[in-house]
Amino acid sequence: MRRATVVAGALVAAASLLVPGAAAATPTATPPATAPSAAAASASVPTLRPDQALAEQDAACAVPSTRDLAVTRAVHRVGTEMRVSAKVMLAGFEAGWVESHMHNLSCGDRDSLGVFQQRPSQGWGTRAQILDVDHAARAFFREAQRIESRYGGSSAGALAQGVQRSAYPSRYDQARSTAERLLAEARPLARPAARTPADRYPTDDNRRARTSFPFGTSADEHFSGDWDGDGVDTPGQRQGTTIYIARDERGTDVVTFRYGWADSDLVVGDWDGDGRDSIGIASGNGWYLRNSLSSGTADLTYSYGFAGSTKVVGDWDGDGVDTPGVVAGNRWFLRNRHAGGAADLTFGYGPSRGDKLVGDWDGDGRDTPGVRAGNTWLLRNSASGGAADVTAHYGRATDVAVTGDWDGDRRDSAGVSRAR
Repeated sequence: MRRATVVAGALVAAASLLVPGAAAATPTATPPATAPSAAAASASVPTLRPDQALAEQDAACAVPSTRDLAVTRAVHRVGTEMRVSAKVMLAGFEAGWVESHMHNLSCGDRDSLGVFQQRPSQGWGTRAQILDVDHAARAFFREAQRIESRYGGSSAGALAQGVQRSAYPSRYDQARSTAERLLAEARPLARPAARTPADRYPTDDNRRARTSFPFGTSADEHFSGDWDGDGVDTPGQRQGTTIYIARDERGTDVVTFRYGWADSDLVVGDWDGDGRDSIGIASGNGWYLRNSLSSGTADLTYSYGFAGSTKVVGDWDGDGVDTPGVVAGNRWFLRNRHAGGAADLTFGYGPSRGDKLVGDWDGDGRDTPGVRAGNTWLLRNSASGGAADVTAHYGRATDVAVTGDWDGDRRDSAGVSRAR
């Protein structure tokens, strides 16, 4: 199967190359299926201090003026995983903004801590648990769900007050507009109200965008794959260890799961030849590949390449299975099976600097190299050195390059992700 993976990473000089597969020992650990779970919350019903508001916090506890995006996303993810209602979710964001401006504070009035300024002495958990954003959010949402039926005709702010029991109950409703903006930002897949020209994805002619749509934020890692085997690549994104897979190009049919480590390289490919792409991670020279769009342990684990290289993936021999490769400088080292060892294909292609691209540019069933330098795309139709077979200019130098088969014609082409 054809597919394209773009991984922009650190480049090292060709003179410092090692033999791929021989640089490090086989890893002994597989990536975690999910982030470490927090300890269970206290069985007692939480209660909070009566004066829980920013104005009443310890003067030594500085509260930043803007949100922490990592915290808002974590709170939103937990609420999504718990399938909370829209009212409960909004209540969480209103409370989080009033209490901490959505920051994981290590201080507060008396023993109050964290996003929601929960108190260990009032049954919300230990200090370490409350400073675990996942635990704090789960504790808040769990209590909000427990009492939600009492607030059927009331606002989200009233529900937030029911959880927080603040001496300043009106502050949660006053924070509604801010909380709604933070929620819109935290949602990984906001349904577009209208197209933004040349906003995100893709092009089928390397000159002008075939279509464009909002998907995630500029802080996310964007990629593409054929997730359902229909021959058309659609987008995905990673936020930390959370993966969002859109099975349509508008991002309205989404699979969400967690996999790997946030500081690893994400790779996409059809590892088992079933016609569907899935994800994996590469860390150092260790590869951990998963055959389904779900959390769990790696289905394939091996060592190939060397740390500091750019990781690429492709079907180099046309057998329908994507296998690993690494690039250092302008030297490409490609392997035709999922195992360590020497490269099956080694060649020099393109400038040393620039994004390393992979795709089936001519529809022959084999993936071959490409490089994007600035907004110039240099694509080669064979796994070998030489001049580019296709040279095109598309997008801006500041765009993130993505490649894929956007229209099912069995040829990969260019696309970009651009910050709105």
